[in-house]
Order: sequence, then structure tokens, then C-alpha cells
Amino acid sequence: MKDKTTTAAKIKTTALYLLIGFLIVGGLFAIITVFTGRFSHFEIKVLLTTLVIVFASIGSLSCSTHMARSGRTWPGVAGITLAVFSASLIILGLWWGVRDTAVWYWKTAIVTAIFAAVFAHSLTLLCVRLSHKYRWIKAITTVNIFLLAAVTSTMIIFEMDNAAMFRAVIMLAILAALETLAIPILSNIVKCKQEGESSTKRLTLTERKKGLYEDTQGNLYRVEKIEE
Repeated sequence: MKDKTTTAAKIKTTALYLLIGFLIVGGLFAIITVFTGRFSHFEIKVLLTTLVIVFASIGSLSCSTHMARSGRTWPGVAGITLAVFSASLIILGLWWGVRDTAVWYWKTAIVTAIFAAVFAHSLTLLCVRLSHKYRWIKAITTVNIFLLAAVTSTMIIFEMDNAAMFRAVIMLAILAALETLAIPILSNIVKCKQEGESSTKRLTLTERKKGLYEDTQGNLYRVEKIEE
């Protein structure tokens, strides 16, 4: 567990440094571009490359945060791998002149970018702590987000121009947006209820596993008897 936490912390630190560095570079380059009045293909490529790296860093940061909090590595590693792979495809396509006619290349780049964003989005929501009775909302939201990505990717890969598919995408997107808002709201409602209780604080624990107990907010504890 300690090794996993250390790895997640290193990935998180690297993503933060990359994010800060490229935000600074992108901001300075944008300012220079505005003042010099030059906005050629080179400037556009630099700005797009900076944006791609920033978004990939944000996604990697979300995935590494989930790795550190949950102790599970494979979802975070999968999300980071997709973020790096999709960013690499897009940047290579921009600078090495992959033509628009290379349809499958750009389809692969877009689809992997979609799933990289889905992993980052889902893992960020899974990091939000909810009480046990609301946990099912996070599971449904994750399924809904991945279903939205799957339907959208299918339309891109097979170039489907179908009204029913568009309606399905819109419906799933609306549900995903509502669920994304509902999860942090529910977390805050539980906190507000606890803050509004009497000054006598009470910690209620429910046993989940051997040696592990959970409170009403979903926090886990190890309980040991103190000998008098």
C-alpha cells in the first residue's frame, strides 16, 4: 500500500509541475502572439500543443489522486496511459503533418482522448466521499459516463448520422451532468447536517470488513482497544 501511495504521489507531483509549466509557457506565448500580431500556423500549433499537454496533465492529476486515495492502481494507470497516448497522437498529428485524409489516425486520437477524459471525470467523482446509502449514485454515474463515451465513440468510428443516436447522446450527457452535480451536493448536505447537530459530537461507526469501520460520511477507520 505504501509503495502504491508513493507512486501515486510522484505521478501527481509530475502532473502538477507539467501543468504549471505549460500554463506559464502557453500564457507567455499567447501574450507575445497578441502583442506581435503574428498568428501563423506555427503559433497555432504551439498553442494547441500547450492546451493538449495541459488537459492531459489535468487528467493525469485526477487519476493519480484517485490512486492515492483508493489504493487501487489499475484505473488510474489506465486513465494516465490513455491521456498520454491520446495527447501524443494529437501532437504528432499537428507537427508531423498527418493529413485530414488519415481518417483512422484521427479517429483513434479522438476516441482515446474521449476515454481519457471519461477516466479522469469518473475517478474524480469516485474520490468524493459519500455516506454508504448514497454510494450507488457514484456507481450509476460511472456507468452512465462510460456508456456516453461508448455511444459517442461508436458514432465517430462508424460515421453514424442517426437521429436516434444523437438523442441518446444528448440524453446520456444531460444525465451525466446532473449526476456530476448531484454527487458533490449530496456530500455537502451530509456535512451541513453534521455541522448543524448539537455541540456534543458523536462518531457512529459501522463495521465493513475485519478491522475496518465506516462512518456516515464514508470515511474508513481502524479501531484498536486501548488497554487501561
